[in-house]
Formats: sequence, structure tokens, C-alpha cells
Amino acid sequence: MQTVEVKVKMDCEGCEKKVRNAVSSMRGVKSVEVNRKQSKVTVSGYVKPDKVLKRVRRTGKKAELWPYVPYNLVYYPYAHQAYDRKAPAGYVRNVAHPLPAPNSPADNLANMFRVKSVDVNRKQSKVTVSGYVKPDKVLKSVRSTGKKAEFWPYVPYNLVYYPYAPQTYDKKAPAGHVRNVAQPLRSPTVNDRLATMFSEDNTEACSIM
Repeated sequence: MQTVEVKVKMDCEGCEKKVRNAVSSMRGVKSVEVNRKQSKVTVSGYVKPDKVLKRVRRTGKKAELWPYVPYNLVYYPYAHQAYDRKAPAGYVRNVAHPLPAPNSPADNLANMFRVKSVDVNRKQSKVTVSGYVKPDKVLKSVRSTGKKAEFWPYVPYNLVYYPYAPQTYDKKAPAGHVRNVAQPLRSPTVNDRLATMFSEDNTEACSIM
């Protein structure tokens, strides 16, 4: 059993009834749901999509297979050919998109031994790998796909001694992040030196008898 969705414009209840009756009389049809507001007819049963479409067109209506799918079922939902302002909320146009190459970075990483999860953020050009793996091997695996790769260069700004230093600034960094660069440790302040002057952990500390 399968579900066939057809887009057909129905201006009145009479049109809706005409389409419903035409499709309901088909052999193998189990249910017919008509949404006149969305111009959508959903047919469930043991039927072929092309035969359902042909039956709807016999009523004199212009019809096509439902052109929209939930955006999370499309590999590239933000591609310009997928956008359609007439699409219902959460839907994009059902267009053919090339599938990711079999040797894509995500596939290669997922096949690595002891990898638990792979999270790909295409918008940030970032791949996060969790598991019992060595960073250099992960990097090597990504590069083997022919992609230019490096370790993620950004860290949260609160983990850096001088987050406002010019070498840490990067306009491409995500919000709240700065470039992860080596920085000289800050020299101890007067207060720091006074606090450790009599510390037992300081081998050069003073003692008062």
C-alpha cells in the first residue's frame, strides 16, 4: 500500500466532490483525503501514481503530482530551485538533488573504527566527530576524500587569555568564538606575587620565624 499526493485546484465544494468521487471509484483505493485550501488530494491504497493523476485529469482539472516535501527530506533544502513561496510551511519543492558522493567526508568518518557519531554542519563548514579516535587520523580520513581540511580553528572567546587581541579576531568565526592561536601567558601581577610570597607551594617563598 502507498500514498499518492496530487496537486489540483478546486474552487468550490462541487469541484471537490467531483474529484473525490472520481478517485474513490478507482480499484484499490482505500481512502481519499481532500484539502481544498492547499489544493491537495491524498490517496491511500494499492494504486499507481500515474493512474491516480490520469483519473483526476479526466474530471477536467489541471493536476500534477504533489510537488512539495518536508524540507528535512531534501539534501539541499536551501538551494534556489527548492524554494517556492507557494509551498506550505516547512515544505520545499520536490526537486532532484544529487546524493552525497559515496566517499564524502561524512561517509568516510562514519566508517572509521570506534567512531560513535558524526555531526556535519555544512553552514559552518564544520564536522564534529565523537568516539575513541585520534585527531590526526580523523583529519587524514577527511583529506582522503579530496577535501581541504584543517582542525577547527575557533574556540569560545572565554577560553582565551586575550580574546580581543588582533590575531584572534576572525570575521568568519561563529558568534562567541575567536581564532584558536597560541598566546603568551600573562605575566603575574603585583597581587599575584604578593599572594604567593608566603605560599608553601612556592619554593622561593619567604618564611617568618
